[in-house]
Amino acid sequence: MFLQVVFSGIVVGSIYALVALGFILIYKGTNIMNFAQGEMVMISAYFGLMYHVYYKIDYFTSLILTILTAGLCGIMLERIVCRPLLKSPVMSIIIATIAVSIIIKNIARLVWGPIFYPFPSAFSVTPFHLGKVMITPKDIGTIVITLILLGMLYYGLQHTKIGAAMLATASNQKAASIMGISVKRVFSITWAISFGLASAGGFLLAPLVSITPEMGDIVIVIFTAAVLGGLESLTGAVVGGVLLGIISNLAGFYISTAFKDVVSFLILITILMFKPSGLFSRGAMRKA
Repeated sequence: MFLQVVFSGIVVGSIYALVALGFILIYKGTNIMNFAQGEMVMISAYFGLMYHVYYKIDYFTSLILTILTAGLCGIMLERIVCRPLLKSPVMSIIIATIAVSIIIKNIARLVWGPIFYPFPSAFSVTPFHLGKVMITPKDIGTIVITLILLGMLYYGLQHTKIGAAMLATASNQKAASIMGISVKRVFSITWAISFGLASAGGFLLAPLVSITPEMGDIVIVIFTAAVLGGLESLTGAVVGGVLLGIISNLAGFYISTAFKDVVSFLILITILMFKPSGLFSRGAMRKA
């Protein structure tokens, strides 16, 4: 059962990795910790429900539409909430993102209610055995889609002009501006990509847990994964997400399912105490 639990943790951890990567993109690119990231996971699951279940659009087209819709939401949030606060104290911006998360959650409760909405996957749930591990096509599909999105992001950052602009802005905003890069435009694109990753995470997570307004509470897990890998490291966000998925699953199986959430807090406290820069960060963590 150990290998089975680890594999299940990898599946869930790959979703954590997507969302944590979006969190790190915003932090590196704009120096903002976006605590509305979890609510974007939740509201995007409802977007997917609307496109795929209510409007009967096929699974993969619904995924693309969900990512695009979330990207537009990211641009709106950056323009309306965060851009006017750029020169404000960092804590003011953090509080603003928390306020946005509360607003989104209550809108979801008002529109859809507190009930659970099941979400179908395009992949079969009929298991097959690979050695001692029982695997479903849905698990493989989740991992493959995650890898495709990670590959697309890597290619975009390393081989496109906008990717180069994002990396330059993340490294030094003033120098990027002197080089002729529109920093504000890069900010908008960064938020759009970040929310797009969060939306993909919500779309993939929905078949595993069903959709409720409480899905956004995943933000503490995402923040923990980001801190675990290192707030300066994109690679660390991916590894941190997968590791957290595995550790949480092992704790839930061998100790108690109620202990899974506790593990996130314990890991967060431990990392902040002994290695606040994270596992993959070379320097000291920037002060928020």
